[in-house]
Amino acid sequence: MIELIVFDLYGTLYCSRAGDTTRRNGLDIFLTANKDKKIALATDDTRAGALDVLKKQGIDAYFHHIYGCEDMIRKGDKIIKNIPGIAHDFNLSPSQILYLSDGANDYDTALEAGVHFVHVPYYRKADEKFSFSLIDPEAIRGYLDLRGIND
Repeated sequence: MIELIVFDLYGTLYCSRAGDTTRRNGLDIFLTANKDKKIALATDDTRAGALDVLKKQGIDAYFHHIYGCEDMIRKGDKIIKNIPGIAHDFNLSPSQILYLSDGANDYDTALEAGVHFVHVPYYRKADEKFSFSLIDPEAIRGYLDLRGIND
């Protein structure tokens, strides 16, 4: 059973274009349907910067914890999301965690950590075909690639 859902921020939940604060399709449905689970954010941004984005989106109350660049692992010039640290903080095994991101590096991190992973398409525009309402956390086992859904 999935107990924790971890989101990436930029390109996953939030469009990185300046001034575009449109919520991603199906996000409200997904967050409401999974209110019984813990939800966290793992981002390359600072915790304060990420919280500001979540507040502008009106979804900050859904998130139990924000992990910013201050919490990540640095390997050379790369910042790697600390999924094992997040699992430890929530006292969960990898099999209880679902990670959603648009990034290839995040996929590698999820694979190494042993968590379930949904590879979502990079968020560019509000009229995309992708919707978070397509995702059932309990149906995901291992890896699900949804990047081609907008093609």
